[in-house]
Amino acid sequence: MAIKRRQPQGIDRPAALTVWRAATLALLVLMLTSCAWNTQPDAEDGTWVAERERIFEEVGQWRVHGRLGISNGKDGGSAGFVIHDNSDGQLRLNLSATGGRWRLLAGPDGAELEGSKVPLRRAPEPEPLVQEALGWYLPVTLMRDWLRGIPAPAGAALSFSENGALAALDHADWHIEYQRFREVDGVWLPQKVVARSGPYKVSVVVLGWRLGEDDKA
Repeated sequence: MAIKRRQPQGIDRPAALTVWRAATLALLVLMLTSCAWNTQPDAEDGTWVAERERIFEEVGQWRVHGRLGISNGKDGGSAGFVIHDNSDGQLRLNLSATGGRWRLLAGPDGAELEGSKVPLRRAPEPEPLVQEALGWYLPVTLMRDWLRGIPAPAGAALSFSENGALAALDHADWHIEYQRFREVDGVWLPQKVVARSGPYKVSVVVLGWRLGEDDKA
């Protein structure tokens, strides 16, 4: 004789299963989100800047690439970038945006830029050259230090998180927030940086770091 199993009254088994799956999914998403944003390195008080200065002095040269978002409060634009810093003090910046590519070389003796629709130009500082090419002001000289998590010279005001990592700095009318880090070769380096000065905003998302010798310029 076949035995029929009766479903308890008041319980919709498919609905209960759906609720259980939804709850499990929500918990999983919460766990993944927590892990994804838990990218703040631990550092002892007062050691952050000194440690990064030592690391970058030891590696000699470094390379970073990513995306820039630039806004003046009314209009905005974006560009890809590659920064290559040699131990000889020369900074190489490659920029790519819709309709153009540019290459900047900057050092103690001045800066020069060439690329799409722009003949070779020279200037004492790189910022006017980049602004002429992109149509946007970009604090290239300061970004060199910001992206390394090192305050630019001449007395920046620093703020640190509870775990000792650099959280923000104020320098030369710019307020810079460090919103995300990533570990590269055992070193915690900025992955997302947002800089503001008046109506201007520069958002930097780093897609890759390379510490040490690199054949790519």
